[in-house]
Amino acid sequence: NVDLALETSNQRVTGTISTANWSSSLIAELATTNRASAAYTILIPPAPLGSSNSAPGTGYILVTNHSGTVTLTGAAADGASFNQTVAISGNGDVPFYVPLYKNTGMIAGWINFAGASPVGTLSWIKESGATGFTNYNINLVGSAWTNPAPNVPAISLTGGTLELSGADLTAPLDYTVSVSNNNTLVFPGASAGTVSGSINPRTGQLKVSFPDGKQTTATGAILQNVNMGGGFFTNKVGDGSLSLHP
Repeated sequence: NVDLALETSNQRVTGTISTANWSSSLIAELATTNRASAAYTILIPPAPLGSSNSAPGTGYILVTNHSGTVTLTGAAADGASFNQTVAISGNGDVPFYVPLYKNTGMIAGWINFAGASPVGTLSWIKESGATGFTNYNINLVGSAWTNPAPNVPAISLTGGTLELSGADLTAPLDYTVSVSNNNTLVFPGASAGTVSGSINPRTGQLKVSFPDGKQTTATGAILQNVNMGGGFFTNKVGDGSLSLHP
């Protein structure tokens, strides 16, 4: 059964779709005609305490275009990547849904872009036997993204900390780090070639290469409004976490 109602005051359609055994709510908002453009970075924090089998790192979403439609690319903290292009409503809402794990899981929820920073709550589900999980109410953390001028760092960070932990690391790796004018990461005191990193000035993506038996790459995103970043890395043993902060 499908029941729909037009809410003219809110410019949306609401309702339910149901069978004898289950019911699901429906919401459809009027798409915007606003052609303004903007970019954002969003972090998907680790699942709330008590969730089992979920990756410990931070997933990320890069919003590279926002002009009536929104393009979102990124990855969950276990390395599952995604890409979605969807219309944005007049209220600034975007319905975010990406199928994962060969359609045995998903990330879904609403993201709102009406304020200075995007906000939203997602559910991350993986149905896969003993390694599966269901994580609800993961609160997103976001920032507007502004491309830095030439020879200007994307964030002001001098003497900050980069921490890598989890997976097969017996102890966290901590590095003192600064962001250079060309948006590479500078690690005073680290042996040359052992750890390196950069910030993409066009999207806010963060990448770090570090020694873990062999060179391992961690990836994530930067939040300009708080001068920090988060991310994850994966290897044969499991999943790890990346944190960059003052």
